[in-house]
Amino acid sequence: MVYLEHLRKRLIVTGNVQGVGYRVIVRQIARRLGVKGFVQNLEDGSVEIYTEAPSDIMANFLLNINIWGGSENIFSPSVSSIAEFSSSHKNFRPLKDSFRAFWIRYSENLSAGEKELIEKTEIGGLALAGIDLKLTGLTDETRGFRKETDKNFSSLTAEIKDFRKEANENTLNVASQTADFKAGTAQNFGKLDQKYDSVSDYLKKINSNLEELNSTIKQAAHKFMH
Repeated sequence: MVYLEHLRKRLIVTGNVQGVGYRVIVRQIARRLGVKGFVQNLEDGSVEIYTEAPSDIMANFLLNINIWGGSENIFSPSVSSIAEFSSSHKNFRPLKDSFRAFWIRYSENLSAGEKELIEKTEIGGLALAGIDLKLTGLTDETRGFRKETDKNFSSLTAEIKDFRKEANENTLNVASQTADFKAGTAQNFGKLDQKYDSVSDYLKKINSNLEELNSTIKQAAHKFMH
């Protein structure tokens, strides 16, 4: 019988791992593989995991929790990096009874009801993310919801792309029409200036004729009076 060394590790996971059900995934994978320890959120947005398992199971556990959900779906857990610290590392500081089972550590100020509500919310996030429920060991109750959500999400993404395309086309049309309007307005003002110059010359001629007529009338009146 081959004896496999039991390892204890502290893991720091970064990426889109908070508020998306990642802790639930880690717990389900750990329980399925027989890993002991706990998982909790840290204030900097990362997730901390303390684990204990035989070396081969530990390797399998690390492989399974390294999830890449893609950057397009904001509801999907997506791991960027996993930093590992052995039990001999100075930053390895497990809680008392850390390895009695595998559990999610919530804030000590939360009630049992609040913790249950958080967990249900995270499970709902998994449905939105389209996570394979067989992998995590979750029940199949959310499969229909997940399928419908995936369909709606894809449809919404397509509609947004179509809207952006149409909006861009409309913007170009408005810009073109505005340019045409400005060009037409400038042309009309040019024509108006020309017409104004013509009218101005015509009025000057009339004024000159009126002055000549007025002078002739004055001369005739002067002769008549004398």
